[in-house]
Amino acid sequence: MNQVLHIFRKDTRRFWPEIVVFFVVLVLFVIVEPNVWHSPELVAGLGEVGLMVGSFLLLIPAAWWLLVARAVQDESLVGDRQFWITRPYRWPSLLGAKILFVLAWLGAPYFVAQLILLHVAGFSAIEHAAGAAGLTLLLVAALTLPALALAALTSNLVRLVLTALACLVALVGLFALVGGLRNTEAATHFAAHVPDQNWLGWVILIGGCMAILILQYATRRAWLSRGLLVGVPILMFGSGILYSSQLLADHAYAVPPPSAAPAFTAESASDTDRQVMAREWKKHVFVDVPVRYSGTEESYAAVAENMRFTLKGADGSQWTSPWQAMRERLRTGQTVSRLSLQLTPELYEQFKAGPMTLHVEFEVSQYQAESSSTVEYPLTDVAVPGIGFCTQDFTGLFCRSAVKDAPLAFVTGEWRNAPCAAPPSKWDRTLPGSGWLTPISQGFQLLAVRSNMAPLGGRSDGQWYMCPGSPMSFTEYRLVGRTRAEMTVLNFQIPQQPEVMDDSLRGRERR
Repeated sequence: MNQVLHIFRKDTRRFWPEIVVFFVVLVLFVIVEPNVWHSPELVAGLGEVGLMVGSFLLLIPAAWWLLVARAVQDESLVGDRQFWITRPYRWPSLLGAKILFVLAWLGAPYFVAQLILLHVAGFSAIEHAAGAAGLTLLLVAALTLPALALAALTSNLVRLVLTALACLVALVGLFALVGGLRNTEAATHFAAHVPDQNWLGWVILIGGCMAILILQYATRRAWLSRGLLVGVPILMFGSGILYSSQLLADHAYAVPPPSAAPAFTAESASDTDRQVMAREWKKHVFVDVPVRYSGTEESYAAVAENMRFTLKGADGSQWTSPWQAMRERLRTGQTVSRLSLQLTPELYEQFKAGPMTLHVEFEVSQYQAESSSTVEYPLTDVAVPGIGFCTQDFTGLFCRSAVKDAPLAFVTGEWRNAPCAAPPSKWDRTLPGSGWLTPISQGFQLLAVRSNMAPLGGRSDGQWYMCPGSPMSFTEYRLVGRTRAEMTVLNFQIPQQPEVMDDSLRGRERR
């Protein structure tokens, strides 16, 4: 233990400038980040403050990698100049000192920064300390263990960067290859949503990097450790393929028994006002079908996570698409939206000739209402039980929660056709506004304060206003199961000529 502390103190004295630079970046981030919570438009990276916040989210991991590389390569494990071997250094002590260095000068400051942000955001830092600590440990493991492993296998910073880029290019290339094969076969841009995190990939990454570190520090056989390094991206790639495969989704969304009530009912909503449309974009044709959803039970919600469709022509020809994500949220009552069917130009030409049968399968997550609360539409911040704090946005609410994303919640408010400063009048009209509270960022998170948005009808056109003090209700839901639903449309006809779209209309592709 004395040797571990001795090496730790030596590294601290040697690399104090790099430590100070990281501290400065972290302090500036803690100062700037709270501005986003009261200016929701900055979340999208708008303005100087938004760009600064986004830059800090890149600078912090970069500073971690730089400091880790400098500390590890100070006692090089490759080449013929390993002078530290002539000292009475034991490899477990040297490795332990480097890990202590990472925890003390990277993990601990980041943990304190998260506690400060939680406190500034209005949450109890003590109550959420365990969650912030878990988040910090995950980040340290996911972001610094690869840096430790690569630094142990390279002699200087330049070679570390080149090796890291090579690993990244190889991994991206493998996924791009599989994605290209899938697009050729299935013509889908949106992979199916699998309900569980790819924990196998994290286990491979963390376990593989730890194995490389122990092997390299214990034996200094760089060729053997590098062979293991090559295996880690390959195994991660394999886990990613397994994770993204439909096998997991099929297992998660069980086919309901014939006697079970459907999660919802879906039917074609084509009429004189809503027509089936076709558009061509990036060498694919998207057929947009108006669909009416209904039949969700009272106090329940359904989220159609994935869908696949089958086209069957009158001549017996048939084609089934792969599963693709959709994320349609449904409650009691009727909802009309558009379902995008993606086809290759060849398939479009094959099926546009005549009427056919369209069959759509949905993979559905079912939720039950757990609690509800009513608050006043905020002027600045308002506490919402079970969610956190919310502030007004241009079209609804911008909310923040602690450590993890807010639960699935349906929010309702009231729009008024007169300015909020004007006194109430008998001529005033009100219209309901509603929306789902949705996380802004998906997947891997760097922050203990999470952001969510709830658009409430989109009536921010200068004629309708949502005024502070008007009632707002929040209904929270908990997941109770996963199932499937289906829809069949007979005599389905797609347009004979698709409309050509450009990149400026790219956002419409999801509808």
